[in-house]
Amino acid sequence: MLSALLIVVLLFCNCAFNEKCLTESCDRSFKKFIKGKSGAESSDPLHLDPITIDLSKMKYGTKNNFFSGMSNCHVALTRISIENSKFQYNIACPNLTMKTDYDMEGQLSSKDINETGNCVVNFDDYLLRFDGNYGQYNGVDNKIHLQVKTYKFTPDNKARVHYECKKVFCDPDDDICLSNAANERIFPKVIEGIPGVEPSEPLHLPRFEIVLPNLKYSLLNATMFGVKDCSITFKKHVKDSKFEYEPCCPRLTIQSEYEVDGKIDTVSVRGRGTFKITYEELYFHILVSQRKEKLPDNKDHVRILDHTMQLDLRGKHTYEYSNLIFSESGRCVKCNPAVREKYFARFEEITREPLVKAFVDKFMENVRDFHVARPVEELYYKEDNKVDLNKPLIAQAWRKELCSPLDNDCLTQAVKEHVYDKFVRGLNGVESSDPLYTNNIIINRPNFNYTLYRPTLLGMRHCNFMKLRLTQDEVSRVTYELECPNLVLKASYDVKGTMNRIQGEGKDVYKLNITGKYERIMEEDGKLHFHILNYNLELDEHATSSVMYHNLFTRPTGMGEYFGRALEKQTRDYVMKKMLTKYVQNLKDFQRIVPIEEVHFRYVV
Repeated sequence: MLSALLIVVLLFCNCAFNEKCLTESCDRSFKKFIKGKSGAESSDPLHLDPITIDLSKMKYGTKNNFFSGMSNCHVALTRISIENSKFQYNIACPNLTMKTDYDMEGQLSSKDINETGNCVVNFDDYLLRFDGNYGQYNGVDNKIHLQVKTYKFTPDNKARVHYECKKVFCDPDDDICLSNAANERIFPKVIEGIPGVEPSEPLHLPRFEIVLPNLKYSLLNATMFGVKDCSITFKKHVKDSKFEYEPCCPRLTIQSEYEVDGKIDTVSVRGRGTFKITYEELYFHILVSQRKEKLPDNKDHVRILDHTMQLDLRGKHTYEYSNLIFSESGRCVKCNPAVREKYFARFEEITREPLVKAFVDKFMENVRDFHVARPVEELYYKEDNKVDLNKPLIAQAWRKELCSPLDNDCLTQAVKEHVYDKFVRGLNGVESSDPLYTNNIIINRPNFNYTLYRPTLLGMRHCNFMKLRLTQDEVSRVTYELECPNLVLKASYDVKGTMNRIQGEGKDVYKLNITGKYERIMEEDGKLHFHILNYNLELDEHATSSVMYHNLFTRPTGMGEYFGRALEKQTRDYVMKKMLTKYVQNLKDFQRIVPIEEVHFRYVV
């Protein structure tokens, strides 16, 4: 990541160290280097080296670490100081995701632990802060380049961090874990089918033959229904390292066209028609030889080598055959129902296992293909949903709950936790509100003409969001309150023909109240957005300030401090309203881009 930072910092020279220009220039460059270029790897995703952390009572390691989401970030601030060769570089990211395989061994909360698994960690609204020193050198292109000498990364403690899951791989001897994995993550997907693996409900065999001694039995368009209602248990045979799949099916039905010719015992049988057979409480014992293999995705997969099957029919069964004819010594037994039923039963009994086996082979073929498509890490694990804040890889299962439009406490807390910092930093399509830039401000009064050039307001990120209140009477109204401990206004100025710099620093708490009308509108993304129709700014009349004008000359002489305070007092409201009009415009842009469902919510367990 820092190598990418080096490339970005090089692109400042046309901005003459102006913060806004630097930030905008670096943001444009950021979009390019994220994709990678000659001499710089792609930064999304980032692949991190294995990490080992030795704690007092536990060893914790991670591998296969992937960090993604950087392509959706933007540069929120770039600041360079010539005097002490320092830089500040902030990157705002709406969402970052880290995927990792981990292992823990030792003691945690007085419990012995020896676990492996994988985890997905999400960071919402994360601000990457880099501060450090830079130098410059003459590159091979005979141009001056900047070089990061030292840097410090400051973690964002305000960002919400949550874990989507904690996965612990099943021990090969843990039959319960393997059975749960099969029933929760494997069997349902095999039934539904995935790309490259056809569904298993129903199972369909276009054509196959059953060849027994003295009997040839052909089936066409055979279908088995009811597989989706089966459940599976696992057992491992430690001695020969084989696994036993034990599906239990409450009801299976097979329908097919058929053609048969041959003998059953001493009775001839022939026929061509259709049949329907239903089995209840049918148990399977499928012994599987399998091994782990690393496939081209560089992940472990289960490779099913072969299998054998035994049936255990514990419930009743029914069958219906059309045009099935039995004959004994050349005589048709059609006229004797008892004898005929006996031969029907014998025919079903002899053909049952090869018939069902054909469908089991098809099912196991789907299971085999599914394991080729899905790695072990996505299948054979157990989930621990217990909340234990002492464990580093377990977090509460948070879900979002939208605030009621009239729940002012929920709305206020939502803005504090999820919105304000993100909004002030800015995002794609929304300018930063700290520092806050606006156009030149011109004030013409009868007794003076006063112009502020490139005015900049700093300190909005330190404001405390106090209240968001919505009302829905005859008119939908909004109230939005802030308290700012310190705001700094910087600009060049021109007053009465004397030009130089002005710096006004607001001390104490500066209170800001924005009221107005709003509506909810459906934007092009198909989601509801908050839209401010009109607004009114109420500023703090009692805020104290200190004022510093450089090179302000007065007549009589020695009155510069007095004149500066009077000038600031008379123009304060006008200047602040101009600055905060830009703030409200940023707020409108933010609401236009970000839907209500992503801002007015709270997390609940």
